[in-house]
Amino acid sequence: MVEYKDTIITWNLEDIDLSELIMVIGSFIFSGNKINDVDTEVIEKMQDLIEIEYKRRLTGIAEDDTIH
Repeated sequence: MVEYKDTIITWNLEDIDLSELIMVIGSFIFSGNKINDVDTEVIEKMQDLIEIEYKRRLTGIAEDDTIH
């Protein structure tokens, strides 16, 4: 029989995009964890990425675009 051990998987929050972060958090919760188990740092990163996406949708301009 296969034995499963607790494994900690880490992600580089500096390089992750919103889609990946949503998938990671969703998978974490789907595997039986609760939203309270998600680190505050991860929630803060998600908030930052959501704000960037929200601004992009409002203006149609990505944060890293240059306006001439």
